[in-house]
Amino acid sequence: MKKRKGQLVGKIVTITAIAAGVGCIVLSIIGYIEVKNAYLEATRQELHSAVTVADSEFSKMWDGDWEYDGTTLTKGGEPVYDEYLETMEKLKAETDLEYTIFYNDTRAVTTLKKAGSNDYLLNTQASSEVVNEVIGGNTTSYKPNIEIEGIKYYGYYSPMTNTDGSVAGMMFVGRESSDITSTIRRVSFMLVAVTILVIVVIVLIGVFASKAAGTAFAQALG
Repeated sequence: MKKRKGQLVGKIVTITAIAAGVGCIVLSIIGYIEVKNAYLEATRQELHSAVTVADSEFSKMWDGDWEYDGTTLTKGGEPVYDEYLETMEKLKAETDLEYTIFYNDTRAVTTLKKAGSNDYLLNTQASSEVVNEVIGGNTTSYKPNIEIEGIKYYGYYSPMTNTDGSVAGMMFVGRESSDITSTIRRVSFMLVAVTILVIVVIVLIGVFASKAAGTAFAQALG
């Protein structure tokens, strides 16, 4: 009878420990999903804010309309490439974001570089999907999975207009997907580590509680 009592207590404690461990795992999974979604939404908002500010600032640096002949980008008839590139590179150094000004569908100023080269990715085109959506629809567009020169980005596009309101091109701001996935991965590892620690603690508590309860029953029953 004493042995049965001890076994029963041990089973109850074990089941309780397992249930608590499963609960921790479920909560960790839910926590990971929530953290991931929150971080992705924060990235979208960051890029939206960045492209809005960049569009406004670069449009106001010089008055007049945009023009590009494949070599020289002008605003109001004044060459602006060097000044705009310098400003973009400063912004990139501060934010780790990539910046591009498209004239129509063509990159006229950009911090992006050709794969395996230090040459800027100039006179290359945006996808027809983006062009139709942003320039054709005169609206902003968020693209969480775009590939440029073999590298994936989260990016935001915003139409850039002339003085008469016609769309002259686009402003692009993007962040490498690897930056975002590495942060999410780091958070997930932390959640897994905490979950394992909690489960180990629960199991140890269960073992000690089982032994203590068994001893108490044995003493109570003489």
